[in-house]
Amino acid sequence: MIKKTAITLTVMLTLSAAMMMSGCILLAAGGAAGGVIYAKGDLETTLATTPDKVAIATEKAFAQLSITKTWAAASQLEAEIHGLTTTDKKVTIISKSTGEKTCSLSIRVGTFGDKDISQSIFDKIKKNL
Repeated sequence: MIKKTAITLTVMLTLSAAMMMSGCILLAAGGAAGGVIYAKGDLETTLATTPDKVAIATEKAFAQLSITKTWAAASQLEAEIHGLTTTDKKVTIISKSTGEKTCSLSIRVGTFGDKDISQSIFDKIKKNL
């Protein structure tokens, strides 16, 4: 029994280390309608709202965080908003309807992602909904 537990623990640690070294680091935390995942440079979650409302909340978040909006398009089915941070990092927000009152949300900052800025944007969007 102890040997089986040790083998299971070793496998889990090895897989965790492999994921971290390959750049596939996941972070799960509580979200509005589901968990928040940060993977391969994107913060992703599901929200209990529609993409057009996410777009409005995103524009408010951009203003609160001094992100300059450079382009936006939104409907009840999908929304995409682009912006630039004060350090000229490109920000892309994409929201797509997944049901009558639910949608996916993806936040990408820069070429390779920036977890801290993505989380700050998400926190403001969530607060503005």
